[in-house]
Amino acid sequence: MSELELHLELKRDDNKTERRQMTEGMLNPAISNAETCMRFMQPGWGGVGLTEAMEVLSERAKAVNSGDMREMEGTLVAHTAALNSIFIDLTRRAHLNMGQNLDVADRYLRLALKAQSQCRATVESLAIIKNPRVYAKQANINNGGQQQVNNGVPADPERSARVRARGKKIEHTELLEQSHGERLDTRTTSKARRGNQAVEAVGEVHRPKD
Repeated sequence: MSELELHLELKRDDNKTERRQMTEGMLNPAISNAETCMRFMQPGWGGVGLTEAMEVLSERAKAVNSGDMREMEGTLVAHTAALNSIFIDLTRRAHLNMGQNLDVADRYLRLALKAQSQCRATVESLAIIKNPRVYAKQANINNGGQQQVNNGVPADPERSARVRARGKKIEHTELLEQSHGERLDTRTTSKARRGNQAVEAVGEVHRPKD
């Protein structure tokens, strides 16, 4: 295996120290992942430089930040094809060992199903990118009752019905208690008395003496 050409050229920034620029380069995801790509792909792609690989990854990151997902969509489509090829090859190997070595066949089948599962997950990721989920915003209006709003979470029909019923009960109770801004007297009802209490005769203990 030929030695990797990992020479990196960075544009000098006079507003930053050399140590700061080196630290930013070390933590730059485009640089670190470009090096990873080169280590795994260099044998088949001679002459590729780390600086050029870093620049390509930076351009792709800027495209995604601006909303252009075509490169990512193409990558996911390619991944589904590669994972499906792995699945087919592993199932073929499992079939060749099926009648001779069940343990080996079982291992191949397990690996094949893992590749199939990853292929399915990749397809789902691609579907989400093409058709993103929409979470509708809901106004939280509470007219004296109890209300709970969970945006982005599927509503539970039974729970929603209980909350609505509880709110109606509270609203009905408040209507009964309100009379021109006053609350009803909730104390124990006294026994009915005869006559008009406002002009009721003065008790004996308050009568003047002769």
